[in-house]
Amino acid sequence: MHAATISYYTLFSMIPLLYFIVIGFGKILGQDFCIQVITDIFQKNVGLNDIEVYTDYLKNLNQQSRSWALNFVMICVLLYSCSAFMVSLKHSMNDFFDITPNKQHKINIFLDVLKFRFFSLSYLALIALAIFLLYFLQIFVFSILSSWFAMLHFEYLLLQYVFSIVLNFVVIIFVFKFIQDGKISWSLASKGAFLTAVLLFLSQLIIKWYLQHYFFLGRGDLVGSIFILMAWVFYSAQVIFFGAKFTYIYGKRYP
Repeated sequence: MHAATISYYTLFSMIPLLYFIVIGFGKILGQDFCIQVITDIFQKNVGLNDIEVYTDYLKNLNQQSRSWALNFVMICVLLYSCSAFMVSLKHSMNDFFDITPNKQHKINIFLDVLKFRFFSLSYLALIALAIFLLYFLQIFVFSILSSWFAMLHFEYLLLQYVFSIVLNFVVIIFVFKFIQDGKISWSLASKGAFLTAVLLFLSQLIIKWYLQHYFFLGRGDLVGSIFILMAWVFYSAQVIFFGAKFTYIYGKRYP
């Protein structure tokens, strides 16, 4: 139920989020570079080999980005869909960490929800920034090592896997630490995030292989890409929720 809800909100929040990543970070890094980063992440992590459906749509929207009406509509859609995604994720984390929010007056509850919805965009922006920084670090490390050594294919893949685990770790520790209503120490969050990051990486390899070879909609165009993305989010969310429950049990047993 939790994973299905996350998949549902991911579908509606993805395009507005990618749109503002492109026009936001694109002003600094270049919009073509941002689209290339998005393409690499979708191809290497998710297994979507043909994502021209998304990138062409982003380029088309990018050409209209000076339209204040389009920007206003996208901001409204982004505020609702992304904040709904983060609120749903927080409710799921509360369940798996067995956290019951304190009873408050209805006005205070409304203000807290409203505040969290607006902070959700900041959280997502920080996660996007971390992804871009890690991407730059990966390019830098690969360029340095390739200039010093003749890297073998195995060593190249190994470094890619390490960076994938680090990326998973950064995102998961952020979720465990901040996207819930309780208080979790950095030590506990880091231990749980590391285990979950490794499990998530291994499961993503299996999910990617399955979706590319056996998923019955895997060779479609737009519909196939949407179903692959939703299936990938669904199964990845299951691993993250397992990691959250493990972290909760570990914290209870070894306080």
